[in-house]
Amino acid sequence: MNGKQLRRSAAVVLALPMVALALLVAVPPWCARMPCIVQARIGGWTGIYFHHFPRDFTGTLRLWDERGRLLFEHPYRNGLREGTWFKYEEDGRKVTLGEYRDGEPWDGVCFIYDEKAWIGEYRQGQPWNGCLPVHKMDRTDWRYFIEGQEVTESEYKSQKHIAENSRPVGLHSIRAPMDAVKGTEPMRTRRWTE
Repeated sequence: MNGKQLRRSAAVVLALPMVALALLVAVPPWCARMPCIVQARIGGWTGIYFHHFPRDFTGTLRLWDERGRLLFEHPYRNGLREGTWFKYEEDGRKVTLGEYRDGEPWDGVCFIYDEKAWIGEYRQGQPWNGCLPVHKMDRTDWRYFIEGQEVTESEYKSQKHIAENSRPVGLHSIRAPMDAVKGTEPMRTRRWTE
């Protein structure tokens, strides 16, 4: 092998990892496992993330952790939440989170709004448990629900052991702080694996 061929071979060998990295960064992280892992690590190291979720996305959004374990699957149609959302426990069990129709919570424990941490329980599209939005005409009112029945704010706070001066949003765990109910032990938070 002469010097020219050796330099060309070295250039190819050095370029291949850069090309592979560029491809992994170019592919949206919700499309495949490896780009998701690589981009999560790069984002963790640098704080730079390469993709934003497209508004008109149709398909299943998947997220993997840095070890390559699938964390969740969320289907979308035309940018709206659609179908059953799943998360995966550390042991790999698939857990149903909730179902959406036309971007709105439909059944189960659902995120009230996309990209917000607020959750609520719905049954057949109706608010079931939590402080949840009720859409009427051109406005949205927040109402309180316990087991599908609308209750007053004070009834809701009393039954959920929420301080009177707080503003609840979404579903609340069934755990009460020690000082909220004198002399009682806090209850365990309910796990939504049904």
